[in-house]
Amino acid sequence: KNELHSVKDQLEEAMFVKEEKIIQIEELQSLLDVREHSLQRLKEELQERELANQYQEDILCDLQTKLKSAKAQIDQAQDAASKKQGDATELAKLKEENIDSLKQQIEVLKCQYDNNEKMLQKKYEDKVEEIVVLVDDKKLPE
Repeated sequence: KNELHSVKDQLEEAMFVKEEKIIQIEELQSLLDVREHSLQRLKEELQERELANQYQEDILCDLQTKLKSAKAQIDQAQDAASKKQGDATELAKLKEENIDSLKQQIEVLKCQYDNNEKMLQKKYEDKVEEIVVLVDDKKLPE
């Protein structure tokens, strides 16, 4: 009878340990789900950042193309101006205005690019910090 009692006690202890292990597994699964969700959000943020960077690169490339075109137009204007001495002063003025305008456009786009980059970096850092806080709030069982 004592042996039967002992076996029953051992069985109850084993069932208790099994329940605790199931609870630990469920907690770990929950933590894993949170991490997977956070990872997915980070991946989406990274894709957004890559798209924004590509957009900025496209803008800069477009500006470079416009700048080359403007330079070619200026060069043509200079050639014409050298043939007509009277128009040289006016063409030089237009050249400077074109260059100044393009420089201003480039500066504006650079500022937009920098601001976008800073914003994306901040969003990325916030997401990483959010994940760290989520992970720190869920302590792993020993």
